[in-house]
Amino acid sequence: MILRRFVNLHAAVSITLTLGSNVHYTFSVKKGRKRRLPDFHSERYFLLSPAMGEPSVSEGANGMNRRVTLLATLHELQGAEKRFGNVDDPMYAKLLKQIIIGEGVDFVFEEASGWGPTTAEKLSLGMLGPNHYLDVDPPREERAKFGIPADSNDSYMIGSPPKVAFASWQFHEVQARREEFWIQELTRREFSSALMVCGLAHVLSFAFRLHAANFSVKALEYANWHRPRA
Repeated sequence: MILRRFVNLHAAVSITLTLGSNVHYTFSVKKGRKRRLPDFHSERYFLLSPAMGEPSVSEGANGMNRRVTLLATLHELQGAEKRFGNVDDPMYAKLLKQIIIGEGVDFVFEEASGWGPTTAEKLSLGMLGPNHYLDVDPPREERAKFGIPADSNDSYMIGSPPKVAFASWQFHEVQARREEFWIQELTRREFSSALMVCGLAHVLSFAFRLHAANFSVKALEYANWHRPRA
């Protein structure tokens, strides 16, 4: 990835850009000066900000933000016991354990929509103890009381019977309301390093939303399409 950006600031600030756990770039920019940031090349990491590619000034106590590792995956892999069509993938559970240990996770959030318990919920109970897990997404039948429409997507048939396939319309206004509600749930909870599990459709939009809410974010995708159905 290459990032090219000019900044024009009206106050003296120090900007720190992080391209990995051990790669940091800091610039001091004087009031009224226009400064060209150097190009950054990265194959593994990308910068998250309210507008893609725009570096932001770190805020918060001592310049430190609470950390969120965002794991986007297929809903079929989440192992929700009340959901039909789950896929049994032992590597998904292994990935969750690896993230919880490697990132020092002390709280797990999830888009489970009331279908749990999920694999992440069970692991959090075993590894972190009780009261360290929260399903942040209201069940479909309860969304109205939070001002969220019940339907956030709809099927779109390709072809005609008997040979058909299906795509899915995504209602972005509804998805935005859901993500705003998730942000509220994360903000009011106490944690230092959290894992947030969600569907693939939310990986970038929710990452940008988290960053705008002053969380430090790392985003990861996992979709194993080849595992047999349970």
